[in-house]
Order: sequence, then C-alpha cells, then structure tokens
Amino acid sequence: MVTNIVIASTNSLFAKDCPRSIPAMGTVRLLGGIIAIGLGAFFVSSPMGYLNYVEESMANYESMTELVFVATFVGGVFMILGTACITVAFGTFTRKSWAWTLNMIVTPILLLLTILGIVIAPSEIDGITFASLSINVFIFYYLLTKSVRVYFGKIRVPTPESPASVPVFDPAVGGNRISV
Repeated sequence: MVTNIVIASTNSLFAKDCPRSIPAMGTVRLLGGIIAIGLGAFFVSSPMGYLNYVEESMANYESMTELVFVATFVGGVFMILGTACITVAFGTFTRKSWAWTLNMIVTPILLLLTILGIVIAPSEIDGITFASLSINVFIFYYLLTKSVRVYFGKIRVPTPESPASVPVFDPAVGGNRISV
C-alpha cells in the first residue's frame, strides 16, 4: 500500500501543472507532523520531561496529578496536530482536494498557537518560533493563490472552446450565426 502512495505522489508532484512550492509544502507538513507526534508522545510519557522542556519547576503546579494532566493534555494536542499535518502532507503529495481544505484549517490553528506562545512567553522567542511563524504565514498565503486552488480543484479554469462549437458569422447565409 505504501508503494501506491509513493507512486501516486510522484505522479502528482512532478506533473506539469504542479505549482513549484507544493512539494516543499507537503514536506514541511510531513516533517512538522513527525516532530509534533514525537514531542507529544514524549510529553505524555514523561511529565518531568515536559517540565524540563517548558523550563518550569514543580513549584508551578499544586500536585503531581496536575502536572501529569497538563503534560498529557499538551502532548495530546501535539499528537493530534501532528497527525493532521501528516494527513495533510500525504493528501498534498497525492493531490487530494480535501488536503487543501484541511491545510486551511490546520494552518490558522498553528499560526494562532505560535502567536499565543509569543504573547504568553515573549522571552522564549527563538529561531524555531520565528521559522514556524514565517513558514505558516507563507503556506497560508500560498494556499490562497489561484494556481494552488486550481491545482487542488478548488476553482475551475474555463477551458477554451473547440473550433467546432464556436458560432461563426457567415454573411452568405444572411448574417445568421451558425456552428461550424
């Protein structure tokens, strides 16, 4: 089954009408999804690891139960978003119309979470935060371009009519329009 996905993705990504940044967008979503699932699993399995990652201490929590709940919740959110990103990546690679829609849902969520992180902890802004913000802003803008919407079948481009169906003015027939 994996072979079919790879073959389908190769055919879609290297088609003449594939916009230039579609493969990069799919790859970014795939790698981001893998990292998010890994980080989420780490948080769920190790609340103390979560504590170290967010650079907090046990004093910030009233009990170990609260820490476990928060770490599990945050880890679960990471795993859900990671799964959504991987799903978007495979849909993007295989040119599925729903991939565009799901990407239009996931991207604003990721932007919102990044901006929320910047507002809550402005001292923690680093290169990863800036890269995440920049990439997601670009992806959101790029998804709205005409070529990408056409590629995913979200808008239709009118095809030129064939000469046989174009009405022609023939003065010999008294000026009536006829089809050739």
